[in-house]
Amino acid sequence: MKKFFIIAVAVFVVLVAGVFGILSIATYKPTVVFYKLDEKTVDALKSEISSMKKENGKEFKFTYEVLDPQIPMSSQKALKKASLVFAALDSDVEEYAKTSSKVVVQKESIIANTPSTTKEAFINEKKGVYAVPLLYDFYILDINRGMFEQSGLSYLGVIDDLKNFAKWSSENKDAPLMFPGKEDDGMVDFIGGYVEAVYGSDVLENAAAKLYQAFKSDYKANDAKYTSLTQVSEEMISEGGLLNPAFKEIRKMVADKSISGTSFYMNETDFVFFMEGAYTCAMGNSLSQHRLIEHKKANVFSTVYFPGKNLNNDRKFQALSVCALSQSKDKNITSIINLLASSRQSSLSLKTGLAPVDSSCSASDRQSDDVRYWLAASEGPVKPLSQSVPSMDALSVVADIFRRNVSTQQNK
Repeated sequence: MKKFFIIAVAVFVVLVAGVFGILSIATYKPTVVFYKLDEKTVDALKSEISSMKKENGKEFKFTYEVLDPQIPMSSQKALKKASLVFAALDSDVEEYAKTSSKVVVQKESIIANTPSTTKEAFINEKKGVYAVPLLYDFYILDINRGMFEQSGLSYLGVIDDLKNFAKWSSENKDAPLMFPGKEDDGMVDFIGGYVEAVYGSDVLENAAAKLYQAFKSDYKANDAKYTSLTQVSEEMISEGGLLNPAFKEIRKMVADKSISGTSFYMNETDFVFFMEGAYTCAMGNSLSQHRLIEHKKANVFSTVYFPGKNLNNDRKFQALSVCALSQSKDKNITSIINLLASSRQSSLSLKTGLAPVDSSCSASDRQSDDVRYWLAASEGPVKPLSQSVPSMDALSVVADIFRRNVSTQQNK
C-alpha cells in the first residue's frame, strides 16, 4: 500500500510539472531589450513589431526592457534572457556583437538592398551579418540659406568656405557657427566631425580606438575617476598629440568668434531656440537633433555634411547606427528582423525621422534621403567619436576635457 502511495504521488508530481511546463510554454514571452535608443526610436520599434503577425496569423507577444545606458553592453545582465536586441552601435556593442557566442549571425541576404559600403561595415569574418543596420543618425551641418546668400560666397564645398562664411556672419550678423556643446555627445561629436572632415577617418578611428581601450581599462579596474581615459584624452589634444592640430584650428575659430563661445553652454533646449530663431549662420548637430526643430522653421536651413579639406578627398561620415541583434534561432525572431530590415524601414524612418539603410525603400524627407545618399557615395559610415566611450559618466569626462581645451581661455 505504501509503495502504491509513493508511486501515485510521483505520478501526480510529474503530471503537475507537465501541466505547469505546458502553461509556461503557452504563456512564454520572449524578451526584447533596447540599449541607448531614445524614447521616440523605442516607441517606433515597438509599434512596428506590434503590427506584425506570425505565419499563423497570431500577434507577436514580447516582454520589453530598456537597459541602463551607464553600463556597457558586455556587462548587461539582462542580455542573458534577451532574444532580440535593438541598440545604438557604440564600440562596446560592436565588440559584443562580433564576439559573443549568444549572438546569432544573420545571412548576408538580410541586407541585400544595403549599399556595399554599409554592408562591409557589418559583416565579420564569419561571413555573416553580426548586427543588422536599420537606421542612421548622421552628423550634419545646418546652413542658414538667407545668410549664405547675403554673404556673397558662391559655394560651400570645403572647410575654408565654412570658415569664411562663419567669419563673415560673425562680423556682419553676429551669428557665428554654433553647436550644442553642453551636451556631452554634442561636444565630442563636433570635434569628431571636424577631425574626420579635415584630417580623415583614419585619424578619427585611431582616436576612437584609443579612447575605447582606455575606457575598458578603467571600467575593468572599477576606476570611478577614469584615470586612463583622462590621461589618453589629454595626451591626444596636447602638443604632438593625435588631435592637437584640429584643436588648434578650432581654438582659433573660437578666439576670432567664428565659432560662438555660447556653444559650450548650449543644451538641446537652447539649440532649438537658436535654430528656430535663425540666430546662427550654421549649426553642427545630429539628424535626430535636427528633428527637434519645428518643420517650417527648419526650412530656413539647408542640411549638408561637414565640408572636408578639399573636394576630392575620400570620406567616411560620422553616423550612429540603430541595429538589431538576434540572440535566438526562433524563426519568429528572424522574421521580425527581416521585415524591419526591408519593407518596414520606410515606416521606421517616418516615425523616427532617421535615415533608412535600405536603398530600395522611400525616405521620410530630403534630409534622411540625403544622408542615405552621402553614405552610399562615401567609403561608408564611421561611428561618432562619442560612441567610443560607452558610458554617460565616462563620456562627460572626455567632453569636459575637450570643452576646456577649445575655450577662449586657452588662447589668452
